[in-house]
Amino acid sequence: MRKSKNDKAWQLIFDKYQIKDKISKEGHFEITARKINEFREARLMTKFDHKSQLPRLFSENNLSILPISRGG
Repeated sequence: MRKSKNDKAWQLIFDKYQIKDKISKEGHFEITARKINEFREARLMTKFDHKSQLPRLFSENNLSILPISRGG
């Protein structure tokens, strides 16, 4: 199965910010739209209308993404 542009960008973000490690230690990870924009437009990276649209890293690790502010 081919990785989407979002999957590839999220993989880079997870690697750069060591997201899985931080989630296992702290129970969550906060990221700003500005940091996501370094890789791909945050608006496109965080819009999921259905669970099946989650990036592979999220579904494989039982993770979700929730907004906490307009930029976070």
